[in-house]
Amino acid sequence: MKNIKYWICLLILPLILAGCELPMGWGANLNRGLEDGQVLRMTEPRMDARLDPVYLSEINGLNVLNNVTEPLMRMGKEHRPVPGMAEDVQVSEDGKIYTFKIRNDAKWSDGKAVTAHDFAYAWKRLLEPKHKSSFASVLYGIKNAYLYQQGKVSQDVVGIKVVDDLTLQVKLSKPDKNFLSKVALPILAPQRQDIIEKYNEQYATSSNTMVYNGPFVMITFTPSKIVLMKNNTYWDRSNVSLKMVEIHVMKDPEKEKELYNQGQLDVARIHDDPEGFQQSSEYVHTEMAQTHYLFMNLNKPFFQNEHIRKAISLAIDRRVIVRRLKDGSKVAEGMVPPELITSEGQTYRNVSLKSLVSYNPEKAKKYLANGLRELDERPPSLRFLVPDDKRKKVAIEIKKQLQENLGLDILLETPEPEKLESLKQTGQYDFMLDSWTADINDPGTFLELLSSKTGRDLIQQSSVLTNLVELSQKTTDEEKRLTYLTRIEKLLIDPDQLAIVIPLYYQGETFLQRSNIKDFIRHPFGAEYSLKWAYISK
Repeated sequence: MKNIKYWICLLILPLILAGCELPMGWGANLNRGLEDGQVLRMTEPRMDARLDPVYLSEINGLNVLNNVTEPLMRMGKEHRPVPGMAEDVQVSEDGKIYTFKIRNDAKWSDGKAVTAHDFAYAWKRLLEPKHKSSFASVLYGIKNAYLYQQGKVSQDVVGIKVVDDLTLQVKLSKPDKNFLSKVALPILAPQRQDIIEKYNEQYATSSNTMVYNGPFVMITFTPSKIVLMKNNTYWDRSNVSLKMVEIHVMKDPEKEKELYNQGQLDVARIHDDPEGFQQSSEYVHTEMAQTHYLFMNLNKPFFQNEHIRKAISLAIDRRVIVRRLKDGSKVAEGMVPPELITSEGQTYRNVSLKSLVSYNPEKAKKYLANGLRELDERPPSLRFLVPDDKRKKVAIEIKKQLQENLGLDILLETPEPEKLESLKQTGQYDFMLDSWTADINDPGTFLELLSSKTGRDLIQQSSVLTNLVELSQKTTDEEKRLTYLTRIEKLLIDPDQLAIVIPLYYQGETFLQRSNIKDFIRHPFGAEYSLKWAYISK
């Protein structure tokens, strides 16, 4: 029997390394061959149909890419960039030129060498104007990258240069202390031009229309299940313990919990009532650098009145919202979540004004009365867009509080994704729930981008805020930048200031996880987890 198993392994190994789908029934045989316990079974609530960074729309797809591909840098156990495909990086004295040296033993899953050409191709493809990729902004700090993405210059003037097969040089428009963290994002992993041109629209829609350079290869990719296997061509394979990872795509939280209790899952999300599990050794709570907020349509005269905006902020009791969510989320004290750390190792919230929001319904009523008097009108009926069913309970609670505390008439609407996007673009709404998640450890991702896009005309009318945003983007002094950012946040959030954005809660996640699963690294920003170092102990 041992000889038969040996020859079976030899026969299927080329298929595995090539990322091909295995015939039905092979999975069970492989599981039996891995009875040492290095098979991890987990879930994702949803998944992209195409794992192409250019078209990626879900964090869940990013999670898979983080484990089957590897950029020049990788997010390490301490959530800081560590060497990935690059064994060395040199930075010029002015901080504008990065020269990456790729490892000699960096290989694709089909055995071909990973080269600087693969990175240059992938990054420029992400920037191509025709793709309109939502992730292209990660590369805007590179010289001429933004202009190219806007179709104003040609690709050959973008500051991405292949020096030789194993050397990539990148020129920035200005120094960026977060550049290596951006480089560690899975969307900046290399891509093979020959594979993409071979499969065209089918690229990354199945496991055998991709090649891999990360800790794992994907051998199954269906709408309901993804199976990963250890990549035996990966440069650091000796530090990868898991042999196989089964990722079940499950939308039913009760079914997920049931399978965990039956021993069919090793990691499961707790969607409701985490308090009931907190005393268990298998309970895991993690906080994400994600803020959910209420966005008012600032093009509507009703919300251009600052007294109205302040009234709405003060009329919302965020504690009740968090209690209703029951998912480990916490009350937002500002726009920037506490998971973001300064270069001195302190959380941003500790060095900033700790809390910028409060619940004061009596004060809210006075602000509303002042606003209505200035507008000389009665409150209109307000259209409230809800992005998805998950956040509907939040919207229902907000509607209830604003009706009880301010007497506002609010109509909830949960349109289909395409219609939602159309309503947002055309401004056919009054309120909407939105969220922002940090890609990297930088509070500026919340404040500089949010203030420039959310405030629109109101921010342009505030010369102080406009000036602060410009100063924060230009300075290379980290201490000064932090001072500018805290002042921006206060202006944006504080009900005694502009109150342009109303933060509600910081997203939390709760899990059940077998106590013998070790080094399952969960990241607060970027991809949610790394499996490279995970192992199952006896």
